[in-house]
Amino acid sequence: MLKQKCSELAEKDEVLKQKCKEKCIGCFEKDKQFLELKKHNNHLAYDFNKMKEPYDKMSKSTKQFVDLSHEQDATNKLLKATVMDKKITINIHLDTIVELKQELEKAKIETERVNKKLVSYSTSSNVLHHIFPKETEKNQSREGVDGNGNKRLGYHHVPLPMREGYSRKKAGRGGKGAES
Repeated sequence: MLKQKCSELAEKDEVLKQKCKEKCIGCFEKDKQFLELKKHNNHLAYDFNKMKEPYDKMSKSTKQFVDLSHEQDATNKLLKATVMDKKITINIHLDTIVELKQELEKAKIETERVNKKLVSYSTSSNVLHHIFPKETEKNQSREGVDGNGNKRLGYHHVPLPMREGYSRKKAGRGGKGAES
């Protein structure tokens, strides 16, 4: 079957060759257009080859820039995360500073309150010391201390005299005080 088709095509080709042996004007025009198109095709192929090298360089450079851009994006994300962590840490420190300042202010207020109480107590003590100095001297003299804070002996610290068992002498015992 294939041989039969090939023989049919060969016969048709012979018929066409005989009809077209003489070049007609249409064939001449077509050949001229074909040559021009072939010439134009050769120019395009040359231009294509000429442009392919810079295009390859450009695409290689573009790929490098894209890779670099991806690396920079990854670095940028890492830096943003680091900055966010630093901001959080700074905010925590600032909150701690504010709390410590508040505690310091409370401590200052408490210290000032205590100092004012201390001053009021010391002024009260001075007033009492100046108003009632004699009573304190009397108490100190009873205790055996003078106004300067020195020890002294009071009458209650001196022992009683020794007289025959601390009693009066009776008459007839030979003492001077017995006759009286």
